Amino acid sequence: MNSNTMKKILFFFLIVNAVFGQQKEIETFVNPNGNWFFGAEVGLNTIASYQFNENNNSVQGGLTAEYYFARHWSLVGRLKYFKTGLSFKNTKGYNVFNGAVLAIPVTIKWEFRIHKNFSGFAKAGFVLNQEVKSDYNYAGSPNAGYPKSFGSFNSGIGLNYFINKTTAVYVDFETYVLGNDRQDDDFLKLLPVSTNNQLINFGIKHNFKK
Repeated sequence: MNSNTMKKILFFFLIVNAVFGQQKEIETFVNPNGNWFFGAEVGLNTIASYQFNENNNSVQGGLTAEYYFARHWSLVGRLKYFKTGLSFKNTKGYNVFNGAVLAIPVTIKWEFRIHKNFSGFAKAGFVLNQEVKSDYNYAGSPNAGYPKSFGSFNSGIGLNYFINKTTAVYVDFETYVLGNDRQDDDFLKLLPVSTNNQLINFGIKHNFKK
């Protein structure tokens, strides 16, 4: 992450502290084990698979559902929307794909306590993607097309803070990589020529049953 990203994350937690810092300190550690949390997240999207100085930044967002099956472990399912794309040069010339997807990442998340109810976390999992926009401009095949439904991989790191027993805020940095191959003449095909997205999420989640 670059310095601008770190500044955004620090600013987010300063705002959270300013809003909730006057509340009475939580006397016990929050243990979310056995509970569902539902929420929403918004943030920044960077398309890292562009190579020709295209505009690669946009806003993204989504909904989330999280179940804690242990104090520090949870299963997270989300519905995300973000723009994606790639560009590359091969023997035929310059090739550009611009698109957008509805993505369903399902990840395992591990949280580790930093201080009281403030924790860090790491996550990894699999993503189901459905393209809702697919614009190709490929040299020699301007109307090239590839499957609009495909899988990819998701991983990330972040910070989580329980404001109280029912509500938490979080920020994370995540990547979406290794989707469907969008080049037919790559030689060994060891790795797919696929879209690569880097997202920063600012989110809030709540347990509605407590």
